[in-house]
Amino acid sequence: MTLETVARCMPAGILIGVVVLIFSLQHALLPAYALLVLIGILGGFFVVPLNALLQERGKQTVGAGNAIAVQNLGENLAMLLMLGLYSLAVKVGVPVVGIGVGFGALFALAIAGLWLWQRRR
Repeated sequence: MTLETVARCMPAGILIGVVVLIFSLQHALLPAYALLVLIGILGGFFVVPLNALLQERGKQTVGAGNAIAVQNLGENLAMLLMLGLYSLAVKVGVPVVGIGVGFGALFALAIAGLWLWQRRR
């Protein structure tokens, strides 16, 4: 995969959301383990090309180190936001399975929306 074809990783991101949704509905350990492995594999297909693109574009503009620092800040803020949303959902009584299904669906739809937006540009 080249930096010109980095958008090819977007279907893996959509599949991560779908697999997380399916994972949330599991009642047996063996399928849950298999789905966790699949989420990890898809995560590699999704994140590695995006990190390569970030480093390449960052090197050309603000420097690769600064670009990675900004990425880390964004990721940490996103984790804190999601932790807050999860805590709020649990506090108001949303079932954990519903939270997992909602997160998987939201993630898949968000990545699909980004992919469609990118393709139209």
